[in-house]
Amino acid sequence: MKKTTIFLGFLTGLSITTAELFKFMHLPGARVMLYSTGVLIAFFSALFILDKMKEIDGRTFPSHIAAALSAMFADLGVTARINHWLGADMFLIIGLSCFSLIFIPLIFLQKSKETGTNNIRNAAGALGLIAFGLGTLFKLEHWPGAPVLLSLLPIFLFLIYFPMYMTDKSIDPEKKHKYLRNSFFTIVIGSLIALYFVKSIEVHDMDNVPENVWYDKAMTDHKANGQ
Repeated sequence: MKKTTIFLGFLTGLSITTAELFKFMHLPGARVMLYSTGVLIAFFSALFILDKMKEIDGRTFPSHIAAALSAMFADLGVTARINHWLGADMFLIIGLSCFSLIFIPLIFLQKSKETGTNNIRNAAGALGLIAFGLGTLFKLEHWPGAPVLLSLLPIFLFLIYFPMYMTDKSIDPEKKHKYLRNSFFTIVIGSLIALYFVKSIEVHDMDNVPENVWYDKAMTDHKANGQ
């Protein structure tokens, strides 16, 4: 599988750079290349996650498969939503629900079986990530409750999970430093990617709205303000 992942990664990198070049140069075919790049990223991310997790844990766990499927369907959902393809909402729901309701609980159960683990701390971390995944899904689908779910992320992670982890004297300081550095980096990158997905989809959704709808909305707002 590693050779397949490397080959697919090469194709994905080539596709990204070529598509960006075509886009900047306004060459024909840029849109099609961007579409295909989104699909390649989805499958590459799934294989990369499987390979990386197997390398860390020594074998493939159900949680690894759930993580790979989550990434693949979420990427396909974003690509389909931006391009207004059928099935976009279904892909997003499957991907983010799989992350929140399958992958994170499986990781929590896996960690709870380890010797000396703190289940209260791990539960707080799991709940924070579940709230993040579901909050992102609710935001993308314009469902009520997204702000509440997203606000739970800093509460569970930064007010409960990380303080408990940092004050745990049983953890080796070097291991603690490395884990916190990687965790904060992952959170920052993950949040930026989620924000990019949300904003990209919102922009493309607005581009798909007829001009008369925006005109009617502007006139309604104008009258409501008494102007």
